[in-house]
Amino acid sequence: MPASASDAGWQYLTEEKRAKLLRFRREEDRQRGLWAELLLRSIVCSELGIANRSIAFVTNAYGKPQLATDVGFHFNVSHSGRWVVCLTDEHSVGVDVEKHAPFDPKIAHSFFTEAEVRFLEEPSHPEERQHRFFQLWTAKESCIKAVGKGLSLPLHSFSVVPAISSDGLGFVDVEGGTWQLRQPSLDLGYSFTVCGKPQAVWNGAEQVTAETILTQLKA
Repeated sequence: MPASASDAGWQYLTEEKRAKLLRFRREEDRQRGLWAELLLRSIVCSELGIANRSIAFVTNAYGKPQLATDVGFHFNVSHSGRWVVCLTDEHSVGVDVEKHAPFDPKIAHSFFTEAEVRFLEEPSHPEERQHRFFQLWTAKESCIKAVGKGLSLPLHSFSVVPAISSDGLGFVDVEGGTWQLRQPSLDLGYSFTVCGKPQAVWNGAEQVTAETILTQLKA
């Protein structure tokens, strides 16, 4: 994002949020955190007609953010590399985006189910294994975020293989409930998974500019 846009964006955050982000050591982490908050706030302003200064967030018992007022508006954000994403619905949702990078196979054996490890190790080519690792990881993260119980829900307690091996849309059972998983194409070298209730309607992804975000916050 342009430096001038980032400088202008800080004014739309609460003092508490600004202080939290400024404690990050790396500038890129501060910037991703800044634009995740600005994107979310701009969507709330646009979708609910709420002025930015009136937006207040709280967290549930497991730390998942939500609006302080119960208006049937659920959201989740994620960021990695050059992407910041936000997913909204009238029911609980989860989203995860990850930039591909080398991974430690021990992580898979620690946190994945046997079926997921088999799916991961099936290809012999390292790049395909890396792609599958992040397919699995973003799917599991998005499910945990949608359920809203954080890591109190163990990653190895459910398998996402049936969902992600389907053609673009699949379903997974987690904590006695069924969730819809999609893995839309986002960018080369990234994995992106959205999770919602079975009845949720996917309307596609919309890419917005920094200027659009700031304009919505000014309204």
